Amino acid sequence: MGLLLFWCWTALLEPALLKRMQRGVWFVYLKPSAHLWDTLHAAADPQGGLWGYKANVHGEIDTFISARHPHYRSLWDTACNLGYLLTRLAHSHPNATHYGSDISPLMVNVTQKRCDGHCVTAPSDLFSLQQHDTRLPRAFPRAFDLVIVSDVLYYAKWRGLPPVLWQYGLLPSWLISASQHSFWDRLRSLACSEVILSNHENNPAVLGLMTAMGATPVMPKKTIWTAKGTAPREACNGSGEEERDAVVGSSSVSHMKGKPRGFALAPGR
Repeated sequence: MGLLLFWCWTALLEPALLKRMQRGVWFVYLKPSAHLWDTLHAAADPQGGLWGYKANVHGEIDTFISARHPHYRSLWDTACNLGYLLTRLAHSHPNATHYGSDISPLMVNVTQKRCDGHCVTAPSDLFSLQQHDTRLPRAFPRAFDLVIVSDVLYYAKWRGLPPVLWQYGLLPSWLISASQHSFWDRLRSLACSEVILSNHENNPAVLGLMTAMGATPVMPKKTIWTAKGTAPREACNGSGEEERDAVVGSSSVSHMKGKPRGFALAPGR
């Protein structure tokens, strides 16, 4: 009860957190789970979702990727949500293969439908990367040219502890530092080129993490941060499915249709 009262009080001092709290999302700061996310998403507007997203959400990531990595061959969106960003990227980069995951199986299904079968999607909890032996879904390759981490790090449950404790500086660094470094190193090891991160609404805890881990702001107003990938180039050359033998969190995987690696969106989609 004391933790709940503390959370309610501090949320009143932080508009962005209050906005989330009013949508019921504050629950996931206490005990995030796939079931809880599915419940919240199911009750939200089916078009804009919990956050009222528009089809052009995270347009700055599109712009950055097109300018800096116009010829990438594979990309993983680690928290695809409604799939708007992943679908746009698949449209604008038809020669690349696009992968999407989310802790919420419901959002994975929405993304797969929006991608019209031309993305590879599967449920996966990004923060399971704290464990070195965690594997990606079966249909995913060993590594990707680009890895996107957008508006998800708020919910990091370091060592399985409630995210709210980290958000308000209640976890000593000696307790979570090893988990954070393990997560960050594993994340970078999955990118042959770069990990691309949103600024997470300038959330202080997330900015502190990205700074401590050596990420670099690269856009005006620091809207995008990057970290150099450490995966060997040959790791990004495989097709993926034959290289995997385990799945994180779920065995449900949606495959792309046929051989095409990209597609053209119908007018108005």
